[in-house]
Formats: sequence, C-alpha cells, structure tokens
Amino acid sequence: MAVQVGHQSDPADIPGLAHFLEHMLFLGTEKFPDETSYKKYLSAHGNNASTSAVDTNYYFDVGPAHLHGALDRFAQFFVAPLFTPSATEREMKAVDAENAKNYQNDARRLYQLSKSLANPLHPFHKFGTGNLHTLGHRPQTLGLDIRNELLAFYDRHYSANAMKLVVYGKEDLNILEDWVTTLFSPVVNKSVQPLVQDGHHPYEPPQQNREIHVVPVKDLRMLDLSFPLPTVQDQYLSKPHRILSYVLGYEGRGSLLAYFKAMGYANSLSAGISKDFADWSLFSIKINLTHEGVANYRAMAQAVFHYIDLVMAAPPDALATYFHEAQALATLGFRFRNQEQPIHYVSWLTSNMQKYPVHHVVAGPS
Repeated sequence: MAVQVGHQSDPADIPGLAHFLEHMLFLGTEKFPDETSYKKYLSAHGNNASTSAVDTNYYFDVGPAHLHGALDRFAQFFVAPLFTPSATEREMKAVDAENAKNYQNDARRLYQLSKSLANPLHPFHKFGTGNLHTLGHRPQTLGLDIRNELLAFYDRHYSANAMKLVVYGKEDLNILEDWVTTLFSPVVNKSVQPLVQDGHHPYEPPQQNREIHVVPVKDLRMLDLSFPLPTVQDQYLSKPHRILSYVLGYEGRGSLLAYFKAMGYANSLSAGISKDFADWSLFSIKINLTHEGVANYRAMAQAVFHYIDLVMAAPPDALATYFHEAQALATLGFRFRNQEQPIHYVSWLTSNMQKYPVHHVVAGPS
C-alpha cells in the first residue's frame, strides 16, 4: 500500500510526524487490538514500511495459506488504528533510536545535509525522521498532545483516494479482487488533495554555486556534482535526462571515466536523476575517487564541465547514435527484466501507481 503523504506534509512544529505515524499503524487496531497481533502473524515472513518525502509505503510477504488473514490485519491499518497512549510513548523511543542509528550512516548523513542546505521555503528542507525532541519535548513545550496530533494527521491525509494497493498471490484474480473489495472497502474516501508546492524550488540561486566538504564516517572518497532541474516526471515517455546519463556515464574510450582512470583520479562514475519529484528534480554526477583524485578534485570538476560543453556542441547525428544505443539497452532491460522477490515488486508497483497512468505502471520507469 502506497499512501500519497510523506514527511514534506509534516506540521512545521512536529518534524517526523508522518514517519512516527507509520510506526504506530503496526501497533494495534480496533479489530485486532493486540499490539503484537500483526507482527506475530507475519513473524516468519517479511513486513516493513518506509516514509519518504512524498509518500509512505507499507508491504509484507506471507505464505499463500495465510494471505487472507494477513490482508485482513493489514487493511485495518487504514480503517481503524488505535494509536494507544502507551504505544505512542514507547514507539517514540523507537523512532529516536532509528534516528540515532542514522548518525553513523554516510548516505543518511548526506541526505540530511542536502535537506539542511535546501531552501527553507520548500518542504524538502524539513527533517523527516523525527526524534524525542521533535516528537516529544518540543510538542509538550508548545502545549501539543502528540497522540491528538497523530490522529489529526491520519484523519487529514489517510484517504482512499490517496492510496494505491497491489496484492500479489497465486489465487485466481477474481478471488484476490473479492478479498480486496471486502477488506479494503471500509477505507474512507475523504477526497484529499496531494501536497501542492507554491512555486519554490529547493535549490534556487541562493542555494546554488556552493562547494561543500564532508567528513565521512567510513573511508569514502567521492566527488558529487549536482544540478537542480524542473520536474522530469511529465517527460517519462521521452526521458531526455536518460541520454545525458548515458553519455556522461559512458565508460569506453574517450569517456570522462576513461580520462579520469588514465589520470589515476577515479575508480567509477555514475550520472543520472538522484531526486525525482512532481515539482523538481536533481541530476547528479558521482565519482568514486582515488587519493590522487581527492587532491585534484577541482581539476576533475573543470573536466566535467568541459565534457558537458563537448556534449552540447556535438552534432545531432552523434547524439542520435547515443539515443538509439540507450533506447536499445532500455528496451532489452525491460523485456528481460530480472524476476524480483514479490515483496519488492509490489512495493515498486505501488510507488509507480502514484506517478504513472495505469497503462504505464510497469513500463513507465524503464
């Protein structure tokens, strides 16, 4: 189940509320009030959830004989969760522990840094994980009851029209449809509207042209050149950014990476959309550096811009060749896509259903 709300919708006074609510849905419903009911039922299988900037995704896998029972418990998350006071206090500490664990994760640290450096007028700037201060101490200081805030957030954003569901099973499609209709019809449609931005970009001129140095936790050496763009989601059929990714990420003779390797500066290079939202995107060139590359990162950055100039000056016939190569590879990748585990496949599909028309849910990202 993908719900079209994430931490960008958090109240300004309670960062992390959407993520906290995600945790709370696992801890009892009116039909199954035992806080451990759902987890015990799925104890031998996988279940999880994640809260991103703009959506929250819940998923599980279970043996075929137990699918209906799991769906019954799962559906109640979106019908009648309890948000008990005891669970609220306890789970707040679990969120705080999750946030503390992220302190030693370089990817998480870089993600939070990118948010902290973003335009404060855009909700991407918000701190999304939450901790004891943002969910406990600060609301208390402001006279806010965190359980009441959870209930209000749930009532405001968790609506049938903001949800997309995928069920994967060996049963007949008519049976699966019957189960879903029976179990999920009680989910209320409140006709909520998705979060709409007011025209601000997370990285406007005051947030651009900056050089940031980061001390990693692990032994990492990387040069990341990022370029803010308008959204590219409305161009999913043509994907112009894919051509740029293909050209910049090419590893053969005459490529950026070949040059950097010859200089002893880099081990690998990737290029592509690193942030993809309905109102903005970010194109990033990430280069895994050697020690020599760290010492010469500015020369490398200059080389990247020279290479971009070459691409811009390339004749149309040359760019058309790259286009057809990229198109052929994308077609092969789609036709011979590796089979995924169902738990990952359904999560991927529900996210796609929030972005693409139904007839392009599978092919849209390819």
